[in-house]
Amino acid sequence: MWADYILSMVSPLAAPSFGRDPAGGLTSRLTYTSLVCSISSVHRRINITLPEETIRLIERVAKKGDRSFLISEAVHRYVASVGKARLRRLLKEGALRHAERDLKLAEEWCGLDESAWHDEQE
Repeated sequence: MWADYILSMVSPLAAPSFGRDPAGGLTSRLTYTSLVCSISSVHRRINITLPEETIRLIERVAKKGDRSFLISEAVHRYVASVGKARLRRLLKEGALRHAERDLKLAEEWCGLDESAWHDEQE
């Protein structure tokens, strides 16, 4: 399961503990004695409906106990990707919106740089 996966990646000195939070979700806490590191998370069971093709893809790459971890990882990567795409779009829109102003500023500064360079050469 996901806890086994995490434990396989860390020192054998890790001490896991599991329980339930007040809302009934599964909680886990992993504290390392040799490392300054702690992972704490709350899990909730949900029911989702997926297309058959998606289920086949999940079954191809994840064992039965690892599907939740795979889906969680995919959602996190998707959200990060969408955030990066949004940031790229906003930066491009801003650059296009301010292109004329930025070009004028660059031309003004370029003239100052050239005159300073010529003064140093003389």
